[in-house]
Amino acid sequence: MNGRVKILYAVNTLLALVLLYILIAPQIRERGKVEGKILYARSLGALPVWVAQEKGFFDSTGVQVTVDVSLRRAEEVDAVANGNAQFGAGTIWLSFVPATLRRPLAYRFFAFTMSSVDRPLTALMVATNRRGRPRYRSLRALEGKRIGYWRLTKDGDLLRTILEQEGLEVRSFIFLPFSLKDLARAFEEGKVDAAVVYEPLRSYLLASGKAAVLEDGFLEKRVGSPFFVDLLYTSQLNLTLGEKRRATVRIGQALQKAIQYIRQHPDEARQIAWKYLFEGDTTLVPPDSFALPAFVTLEEISPAQLRASVEQMKAMDLIFVDYPVDSLFPPAEIFRAQ
Repeated sequence: MNGRVKILYAVNTLLALVLLYILIAPQIRERGKVEGKILYARSLGALPVWVAQEKGFFDSTGVQVTVDVSLRRAEEVDAVANGNAQFGAGTIWLSFVPATLRRPLAYRFFAFTMSSVDRPLTALMVATNRRGRPRYRSLRALEGKRIGYWRLTKDGDLLRTILEQEGLEVRSFIFLPFSLKDLARAFEEGKVDAAVVYEPLRSYLLASGKAAVLEDGFLEKRVGSPFFVDLLYTSQLNLTLGEKRRATVRIGQALQKAIQYIRQHPDEARQIAWKYLFEGDTTLVPPDSFALPAFVTLEEISPAQLRASVEQMKAMDLIFVDYPVDSLFPPAEIFRAQ
């Protein structure tokens, strides 16, 4: 075999190998994928899940994820503990702790959303008059009035405690729970006189002129700053069993990419958040902008901060026992890209 024939043979062999790789690579990648599930509550804390879906981060980490919304409050909490979902997302922190008191050690934290007095997400808003001015100027002026709150939260209980601490007659107030979409329309439809709201609803209501801010940072000032809003989490079971662990680790890696993307592209993240929060309802026009919470990973917060939050829950009678936050931090290296 002369030199020219040898070269031609080598080139043909190389081309055949390249073609073979092109043909079988998708099957190899598909066989390497694992399957997992995320169950989320419809809040800004689920934004990393939505971003990971929109930007293809789950595919890039080799996991095929089923993403479903919870149909009842804290449904995702039980599903994660039992291994029926690898991650829960968007669960309100002040609801998560009471819901997991029976077996807190079953869970492992992944990330939190936070706000503060300086960068609040919450506000107490009141109805406006025809001139767009607030109808009420103080908490006392709301006695006998209807106060709405987001039913995913524990804000009904918080309101009762806060009003009692203010020396007001709690029984004179009417507390009304709403879904997020219904709360967005509650002022316009005359169903409430005031409401405790979170971003992006605060900015939406201000832009609409249907409500005015009576007090910004309403919960941050009274429950604590930093204020832990909601969280993403998994379970010890998911981090122990082979196939579940692989899926959980890959989902976690995708969510880490999503958190970084939110930090780098906040405007796009706001658009994604609005789309999923309000289920594409075109009758609700998004404001020009709104505040996003700080998405913080476990390396960026300390157990001491969470312990302080738990102590405040006890002070406000949301729980009556200690909560083992120190034991719910998984090893930091688990979700690092391999």
